[in-house]
Amino acid sequence: MQLMRIFAANVKMIYRDKIALFWAMAFPLLFVVIFGLFLSGTGNTLGKLSFIDNANDQFSGQIRQGLVDSGLFEVQNESWNRDEAMAALRDNKTVFVIAVPGFDQSDQASGSQGTPSVSAVYDLGNQSVNGAALSFLHSMQTYQAQPLFQVNESTTTTNKVTGFDVIFIGLLCMAVMNYSITGFAINLSSYREQKILKRLLTTPLPIWRFMTAEIMAFIVLAVAQIGVMLFFGMVVFGAHIYGSWLFLILLSLFGAVVFLAVGFLVASLSKTSQAASGMATSVSILMMFLSGVFFSITALPGPVYQVVRFLPLSPMIQAMRAVELESQPIGDQVWRLLLMLVWLLVIALVSMRLFKFGDE
Repeated sequence: MQLMRIFAANVKMIYRDKIALFWAMAFPLLFVVIFGLFLSGTGNTLGKLSFIDNANDQFSGQIRQGLVDSGLFEVQNESWNRDEAMAALRDNKTVFVIAVPGFDQSDQASGSQGTPSVSAVYDLGNQSVNGAALSFLHSMQTYQAQPLFQVNESTTTTNKVTGFDVIFIGLLCMAVMNYSITGFAINLSSYREQKILKRLLTTPLPIWRFMTAEIMAFIVLAVAQIGVMLFFGMVVFGAHIYGSWLFLILLSLFGAVVFLAVGFLVASLSKTSQAASGMATSVSILMMFLSGVFFSITALPGPVYQVVRFLPLSPMIQAMRAVELESQPIGDQVWRLLLMLVWLLVIALVSMRLFKFGDE
């Protein structure tokens, strides 16, 4: 009987922290939702393939129908030129572009002796997608003894970019995001639980100085974290960085500040450090998988993609990949940086309204 009374008391204690209990139940369901979005229903393809039919004849129709029948991609008709196709790939609006015939005269002329040409444009980082699409084209190309058409390939960058490079940049951004959100949220919630914040209000030390010092400490640790990851990624595993090192550092610092604000919001919504831990981990996992760290977000269903591409981690990853891997101008990333700034301002304002220094 004593055991049962202790058991009942422990159940009541767990039940009292309803927010922590909720996140304990919701946490495993997040993985079901995330992988369900990618691997079930309309999400079971490799992503959106853009088909540009400049011929509108039987030959182009056969290629398009073959793509549809393969079930590998969600095939969408577009009317882009080469530059527009490159921009769409860089902005994650598509994972592969096929144009029939080629985009320009040089592509079309390469189809000697009347052999049609097909342009294939892709991002070097999406190796699994590229392999599937190119294998499909080459299988159709060699369907008969003589090649039916010639494939002219072009990529979004002339830099040597590997699949690991693409994931490595995502991991850098994810590391900044994860530590800033979870660490800051748990720290603030713990300080509040231990009544440290409330005591600080009665001392000569201004609370804003304490908070500023806490933020600065997290930013320094984020920089150290990035440095360690860069060393191992580049020296041990051969990752490539082609763009501005200054931009990489500044974007990492800016990202750390944005995600510290997210951690501040989590702490504002959580009554205990346990609840903050569950909420922060769940938020981090959602952004980790739905912002393009490991998978292309174009594989998500259309309405979901239109939402997740605006998550604060998405523009950070896209901007860093564009500059550091494809050597794109930093000026082209302004709208992504502005999106992150909007997130920072909105979250900071909401958090300051909600945050309490005591647990009452």
